[in-house]
Amino acid sequence: MTPLFRTLAAALLLTGIVAALIAGRVMLLANGREIVVAAQPVDPRDLFRGDYVALNYDFTSVTSPGLAEDTAPTRDFNRYRDRTVYVVLKPDGAHYVFDYASRVKPDVPADRVVLRGEATSSARTSATLRYGIEQYFVPEGHARAIEENLRDKRIDVVLAVAADGTAAIKALRLDGQDIYREGLF
Repeated sequence: MTPLFRTLAAALLLTGIVAALIAGRVMLLANGREIVVAAQPVDPRDLFRGDYVALNYDFTSVTSPGLAEDTAPTRDFNRYRDRTVYVVLKPDGAHYVFDYASRVKPDVPADRVVLRGEATSSARTSATLRYGIEQYFVPEGHARAIEENLRDKRIDVVLAVAADGTAAIKALRLDGQDIYREGLF
């Protein structure tokens, strides 16, 4: 093989990898099941660090009453640490809210949604979960305008959820109006 051919092959391979990453995100945003969840900025006094907002959900911290029976008899969250956890959300008015958590992906009725998360910390009666939707990046220069609208308010987050439980943020809403919507590209 000539050096030119190897260089072109390497460039094509790297381009293919980047394209696959982008295509996966685009497919999730375009084809994922759209749900709306309520969120609160983590720190309303210092909402943005750079150009992203940190969000907290009612299903970020899960306590033992919501734990599925798959850990009976102790219902000990220490078994969850550093593991995949599936959280089932159920409709409640215009929002989806926490129903229960499970270590195995449950089969749920059509009106429920399963989110795939990772337990980042746990104790006997609670666990903190991460879903990859805790930070929402906005284009350079848009942070200040959004920050003014969000200060001390509860916002809605529109999620796209894939069949495997992977989620991505599609939009931020305040009073039913999109204040920022994610483009496919």
